[in-house]
Amino acid sequence: MMSAPSDQQAQTPGFDWDRLRSGARTALIVQGVLSLLMGLAFLFMPFASVWAFGIVFGAWTLVTGAATIVSWFTRDKEHRSGWALFSGIVSVLAGIAVMVMPQAAAIAVVYIMAFWAILLGILYAVNSFELRKLGARFWWGVLLSGILAVVLGFIMLFNTGAAVLGLIWLIGIYAIVDGIAEIVIGVRMRRR
Repeated sequence: MMSAPSDQQAQTPGFDWDRLRSGARTALIVQGVLSLLMGLAFLFMPFASVWAFGIVFGAWTLVTGAATIVSWFTRDKEHRSGWALFSGIVSVLAGIAVMVMPQAAAIAVVYIMAFWAILLGILYAVNSFELRKLGARFWWGVLLSGILAVVLGFIMLFNTGAAVLGLIWLIGIYAIVDGIAEIVIGVRMRRR
């Protein structure tokens, strides 16, 4: 929720706080309606939504991998891990693979996500021990994350259809809840 402008802001000549607040309300309501519609589409048209999900997953994986690689190069040499760089490269390659083959994304995205989760989980587990050597206090959190990623990857490999449908429905439910929350906040935002 937006807070009231400070005394200095209130005295800013020519600035219309009511207009800003009104724009924020409108943006929240529009964003909420779009999230709600997307969620309903994912729930009631899951197979048509799979293709869109594949493209979004590919873009997300590509960006995540690129950010990991950039982060690796910006760190001090003594804080760099070859495993972190490798996981970034694997993520970029997985993202490119999904973006290049959108027709086969319905099944390919599940296999790519599964293998990515397994490989990334293994890399996280290995990296957690490097973090332990460096004296990181919560290295075990990275280890636990790696183990969970491997388990998720194998579940997805052995039940591909359910994995696709489950992911699409989960995204749909999240989008509906998010959309309702944004609409409620937008409607209840007070005009001052």
